[in-house]
Amino acid sequence: MSGALKKFGDRIINDPKQVAKLFKEATPGSRLLPSRNPKNGAEYQCRIDVGEEIKDKPDYYNVYLQVNSQ
Repeated sequence: MSGALKKFGDRIINDPKQVAKLFKEATPGSRLLPSRNPKNGAEYQCRIDVGEEIKDKPDYYNVYLQVNSQ
């Protein structure tokens, strides 16, 4: 699993479009990155989803890093 996470981080950091997605507004419960499609699922092996808003911190949200497969 750690190999998948390192590969995921390297792909995100080296792609300016993916880095920009980290700072855009997103809906709770949606995928932040990468875009949802079978190709990205296979290539990235991980994803970042937007969670619920943090209590007492408006406009701050939890994010969830999930491994798609191992």
